[in-house]
Amino acid sequence: MRDYMVPLKDGRKLAVIEYGEKQGLPVMFFHGTPGSRLLFLEDDEFSKTLGIRLISLDRPGFGLSDPKPNRTLLDWVDDINAICKW
Repeated sequence: MRDYMVPLKDGRKLAVIEYGEKQGLPVMFFHGTPGSRLLFLEDDEFSKTLGIRLISLDRPGFGLSDPKPNRTLLDWVDDINAICKW
């Protein structure tokens, strides 16, 4: 597992964790409510067996991710794009 705090252009940070193979096929997981990036702690070895890089992040205001005041559902797209480019 690899845990990161990813800075965003607006000054916020999102908490991201990667499970499995660092060079594996990227698969993103978006948790519901409640939930967090930590839902797969027990699955790191399973992700490695599958050869995937499971990327999970805390949504704004959840876990260690900074909140985004007055955010809308469409704001999430910008956050995901930032993670994909990071």
